[in-house]
Amino acid sequence: MAKRLSVGKRRLGAALGASLSIFVAIMIPTTGNLWSMCGMLLLCWNIAFTPGPSIATPLGEVYERARAGSFRTSTTSKLVSLAGMLLIIVGTYDTYGAGW
Repeated sequence: MAKRLSVGKRRLGAALGASLSIFVAIMIPTTGNLWSMCGMLLLCWNIAFTPGPSIATPLGEVYERARAGSFRTSTTSKLVSLAGMLLIIVGTYDTYGAGW
C-alpha cells in the first residue's frame, strides 16, 4: 500500500518562501540578495522539515504548548535557524547599510 504524500501548510509556505527568495536573487543579482537568499533557504528548509505547530494554531496555544515543552527542537535545528537569520541580516546590511 502506497503511503499518501502529505503536503502541509508549513511545507507549502516554506516552498513559497524559498521560491520568492530565489526569484529575488535571480532578478536582482547582488551579493546582498544572494546572502539573503541563502539565509531564507536555510530557514525555509528548517520550517518545512522540523516538527512544530501548524500555522492555523492560535498564538496563545502555541505559547502554552511551548512552555510545557511539547516543541523541543534539536541543537542542529537551532543552529540552522541562527545561521539563516544571520545570513539574512548580513544580506540586508550588504544591500542597504554598507553604502551609507
